[in-house]
Amino acid sequence: MKTAISIENREFMLNEDAARRHHLTRSRFYAEAGKLYRHHLDEQGGAKVAAINETIARVGQPATDGLEQAATAVFEGVEW
Repeated sequence: MKTAISIENREFMLNEDAARRHHLTRSRFYAEAGKLYRHHLDEQGGAKVAAINETIARVGQPATDGLEQAATAVFEGVEW
């Protein structure tokens, strides 16, 4: 698949240099970079979920009293 992206000139040149030093094509460099960043985001998100779950286990589930009423009030009259 082909795609077009916009990046700053300096970043482009740094990426070109890195790809060349590591004997990677531009496509391969960006594919690998995307894969690494995706894994980074997944791990970061997993850490956040783990922290939230740990907090809930320690202090209990947040109260939801009034949540449904508040949502109803906010969306009252809104067509879906």
